[in-house]
Amino acid sequence: MRLNPQLRSFAEPALLRASALAGILVSACAIGIAWQLSRILYGVFLGGWSVREMPFHLALLLGFAALRSVLGSLQGYWSGLLAAQAKSQIRSQLLASPICDRQTQFVRGVDALDAWYTQYLPQIFIAMGAPLLIFAVACYIDPWSSLIFLITAPLLPLFLALIGMTAKRKQETQWKLLAKQGQFYLETLLGLKTLRQFGISLAWGNRLAQSAAVLRTATLEVLRLAFLSAFVLEMVGTIGTALIAVELGLRLLHGAIGYQQSLFILLLAPEFYLPLRQLGLRTHAAMEGEAAAAVLFPQSTDNVARNIQVHAIPDSISYPCHNLTCKISSPDTLSTISIRNIQARWPSQTQPVLQNLSLNILPGEHVALVGTSGCGKSSLFACILGILPLEAGTIERKAEICVAWVAQQPRLFQRSLRDNILLTPHATALRDPELWSALERVGLSEFVRNLPQGLDTLAGENGTRLSGGQSRRLALARGLVQKADLLLLDEPDAHMDETSLAAFEDVVMSLEAACLIITHRPQTLERVHRVVRMQAGRIL
Repeated sequence: MRLNPQLRSFAEPALLRASALAGILVSACAIGIAWQLSRILYGVFLGGWSVREMPFHLALLLGFAALRSVLGSLQGYWSGLLAAQAKSQIRSQLLASPICDRQTQFVRGVDALDAWYTQYLPQIFIAMGAPLLIFAVACYIDPWSSLIFLITAPLLPLFLALIGMTAKRKQETQWKLLAKQGQFYLETLLGLKTLRQFGISLAWGNRLAQSAAVLRTATLEVLRLAFLSAFVLEMVGTIGTALIAVELGLRLLHGAIGYQQSLFILLLAPEFYLPLRQLGLRTHAAMEGEAAAAVLFPQSTDNVARNIQVHAIPDSISYPCHNLTCKISSPDTLSTISIRNIQARWPSQTQPVLQNLSLNILPGEHVALVGTSGCGKSSLFACILGILPLEAGTIERKAEICVAWVAQQPRLFQRSLRDNILLTPHATALRDPELWSALERVGLSEFVRNLPQGLDTLAGENGTRLSGGQSRRLALARGLVQKADLLLLDEPDAHMDETSLAAFEDVVMSLEAACLIITHRPQTLERVHRVVRMQAGRIL
């Protein structure tokens, strides 16, 4: 398996070298143990050793065994330290990156890398060094037996590669299903109250059960292949050792090799295959780590190679699950944003979700985006925000514009209302009068003033102290204080009563900024400058 360069970059070189060297020295100690044991058995049964000669050789044998145990412990300690440091760096990078599915990534995703660093990565170098060391010793003691080592050793990686091609695909599928299931559970927990209100909790539970059954089947497929590969590796190692035993026995009967040399080679045979078998078994840990890495670090499209110009959100934005604000430099155009012949697909889909889509929005223009569910409206927002990479086409934005996104369910944190409004670095210098002005415009000022602590009142985790409409208006206030040039609104008519929605729309329509609004509300469609209809990822 090719080492994942992104995971490899987090490994501390000194710890990796120390862990690999300790593993190779463990095999060197095994050579010493085999040599001493063969000498003792030969001396006791055929060499006529006296009792006085035994203590020295037994002490030397116990010394090799103790040294092997110490080196094995050191190898485990250094590999564990290697994994701990790598996972710490990965978590720090994830905290500074735009990810939505944090509960699966932080809990299961990073922990799945533990075996990759502690077992697979050091074992790669051990499997290259230890068998070569044993092979060199075998060549010196008995070249004929080393020839069998040379013939049978490549069978292990060959069989492993044949099984691994299927196992890797199934492992990646299982991890994608696991990430999806984790997000499904989180959404269920957040929406339990709504499910009970509408009386659909039982039907939703059936959906959860069906999704879990699919994940269970995928997991069992991975386990089945893991057991199959373990059986194949053990079989190849056993066959190789059996061939050595048969060859040594025949030669020993004809006097072509001595008893001590044949016993030494026979004791070395399992040690020769052991690092390769362990590498094969730990490859499944590597596959899980590779699958987890695909979730933790999704590889973006190579835009340079494909001649695609995409202006993505800066890395300083950490939370794409709430309205975002960013400044992006691009060539000046008449349009606030110009989208030209873009094509994009989500990683879990085979067909593009957007195809040959073009759209220009002028400064101050309010555009409504309509279409059936699944036609690509939210995916277009994701492309504009840089969350979904493009496969073709370009997205150009007016130089140094500020973009704000108000999602269907704005992300609010267990901080004060003030902190939830001043979420981005561009707003930290604002003072309270400017915040109250924004709250006044969205119709929240009276509500906030009546709170016990005003702007210092905690919003609650995910805004539990606010209604859906109030959360939406607070998110709009977040965009207003940024003085956004382009405002993206995802179905603002959801979770609002008619009065609140009318007031909300009055604020939006009074903005001088360009607005792209996903909506199906007839009253909203009558007030915008232009209505754009989408179908199957295209503009009609």
